[in-house]
Amino acid sequence: MAQTFDIRFARSVKLEDRDTGSARRRGFARRLAALLVASAVTLGIAPPALAASASASGIVPIVPGNPTYAVARRQLDLFLSESKALRADYLSIRSTPTVERLQALEARWQKVTSRIYSTAEFAGIEFLGLRELELAVSRSWRGCLSLHAEGLRTRDKTKIEQALVHLAFTEALEALLPQFVR
Repeated sequence: MAQTFDIRFARSVKLEDRDTGSARRRGFARRLAALLVASAVTLGIAPPALAASASASGIVPIVPGNPTYAVARRQLDLFLSESKALRADYLSIRSTPTVERLQALEARWQKVTSRIYSTAEFAGIEFLGLRELELAVSRSWRGCLSLHAEGLRTRDKTKIEQALVHLAFTEALEALLPQFVR
C-alpha cells in the first residue's frame, strides 16, 4: 500500500509499505491501543491525570512525577543522542556521498531500530506513542539513505532528489519527539 506525503510544497513522494504480515498485526494492535487511549481521553472516561495532560494534538506527554518518566526520559535521550551522532556522520559525507557510506549509515540506523524493539522496559503501552515515533524516525532515515544510495548506484538524480525530500519528512517527524516527554 503506497502512501503519499507532501512536504513543504515539495514534490509528492510515494513510500512503499514493506511490512511483513506479523509486523502489520503488531502495528495494528499498537494503533488500536493508541486509539483506545485517545478515545478514553476524548470521551472523558480516562483517568483524570491522563485526561488533564492530553495536548490539543492528542498526544499525552509523559511528565515528571509519572512512574514511567525515568524510562521515557532515558529512552528519548538515548535516541536523540544516537540520532545526533548519525546525523553528524550523514552531514560529514553529504557533499561526497558514496553508496558504501550511505549503506553503512543505514545499517547503523537498523541497529537503532533493533535496540528500540528489544528494549524490554520500553515495551509497555504507556510508551506506545514515543516508541512508535522513534521507530518511524529510524525507518524514515533508513528509507532516505537507501533511496539516496540507489540513486547514486543507478545515477538517477530523481531518486537523489526524492531522498532529500524524504529527509525533510524525516526531520519533521523527529521534531515531534519532544512532545512525548516533557
